Amino acid sequence: MRIPPRSGRFYPRLRARILKDDVSTFDPGYEATLKSQDFCVNIKTNSLGFRERELFEPDGSLQSPVLFIGDCIFMGYGVEEQDRVTNRLADIARERGISRPVINLSFIGWRTNNYFSCLTNFYERLRPQNVVVGIYIGFEFGAVPRPARSREEVKKPGGFKKVLRDLLRLSPLLNLSMRGLWASQSFRAHFNKKELMNERVDIYLKDQTQKQKELYDNTTAYLSMMADYAKDKGVDFLVVLIPDHLQVLEKDIFTGLDREKPQRILNRHCADNGIKCLDLLAAFENHPRPASLYFDMDKHWSCAAHRFAADVLADEIFSDYRNERSKPSSVQPAG
Repeated sequence: MRIPPRSGRFYPRLRARILKDDVSTFDPGYEATLKSQDFCVNIKTNSLGFRERELFEPDGSLQSPVLFIGDCIFMGYGVEEQDRVTNRLADIARERGISRPVINLSFIGWRTNNYFSCLTNFYERLRPQNVVVGIYIGFEFGAVPRPARSREEVKKPGGFKKVLRDLLRLSPLLNLSMRGLWASQSFRAHFNKKELMNERVDIYLKDQTQKQKELYDNTTAYLSMMADYAKDKGVDFLVVLIPDHLQVLEKDIFTGLDREKPQRILNRHCADNGIKCLDLLAAFENHPRPASLYFDMDKHWSCAAHRFAADVLADEIFSDYRNERSKPSSVQPAG
């Protein structure tokens, strides 16, 4: 009996490669099914290994695109490709009469050092007019920059704790039990609190520690590097702060912590350095049904969240674009 883990699993197994520098992608032409207890979606990659159409076509249809760079959230983990925020944004552009292609170069496990490598490696070939970088608060802060990983490194077993954790994560019995227990709000709150304390409590501590300083310094440094690179190229650069799902759904488990500290620090850094920043925390908190923005067990965005975020982003990204259908004709009237 195959019962996928709460966070999902690729069938066949995830195949990744190092494309260049810190840019890791799926294998080119990789086709798989991504299954969890919340979803079952298709994954298909182009010749570069991204979950995106073929790029650099001779017809020039992708000139001056809006380029999205991010991790699993922007990649559309758990949703079909056409339901992602970027695909929805492209639909909105067409509805508004705006001729602006949207390209998504995102990959699971990426952080800001990977985003910077992706931007600098692909800018000259894509020549984007806008660059949008998504910072997922629930995953971004690693103790050190996360290097790209090849297929062999993804398969590497690691230490005892990692092996044990993977065995437990893939256990059909435990996953079946988890499904039953998840209906209990008290169990869910207890599980989420443990996840918070074990995986990322450092960024929410009220008093700054050396480790916390290093985590934030690493992220802000790469944000500034990307912003400076974009400014030098004359490209519009936007940082999107994607809230940790626990910030939205489990506010009570942050007792004794500073729940909004990541957003406050990153917003301040962006403001001090002239970097455009769109913080989605308030929008997600104020949504009529915040729980609908996430899968029941998995922490990634649902289709509803991708649609909602696209609507918010469209007003930010396309605010300066005129409806191209309403542009005056270049043909002068006779007489």
